Amino acid sequence: KAGEYFSSRKITVNKKEGAVTLRSALLRGRSLAWLKRRCSFGKIPDDALEEAAVELRYGGYVARMERNIKKYDSLRDIKIPPGLPYDRINGLSTEIKHKLQRFQPEDLYSASVISGVTPAAVDVLMVEL
Repeated sequence: KAGEYFSSRKITVNKKEGAVTLRSALLRGRSLAWLKRRCSFGKIPDDALEEAAVELRYGGYVARMERNIKKYDSLRDIKIPPGLPYDRINGLSTEIKHKLQRFQPEDLYSASVISGVTPAAVDVLMVEL
């Protein structure tokens, strides 16, 4: 990937900042157009630089979202027994206990999409089950 190549490669932005990685320069608010005017990227095509810039700026966010998607997909496999006494589960707010009692979700994913049910509450349910 282009982002991996540029994540550790140093470029000199200016004398004050010295040599920094492209990722660091982009995360400090420098635009790719600004960097291209001041730094030499050799014969690297513009589209490769654009791809690298997107990967470097948003790669962490995308990776975190992918982890969250996997986590929430796995919640479908954890079933909640019918009639679970939510009022006896410590760590849940009264409001969340009432919502879970009212909606009676079949699995942790269904519980997680109920308005007001926090990720922490889902974690409490997971430990309880």
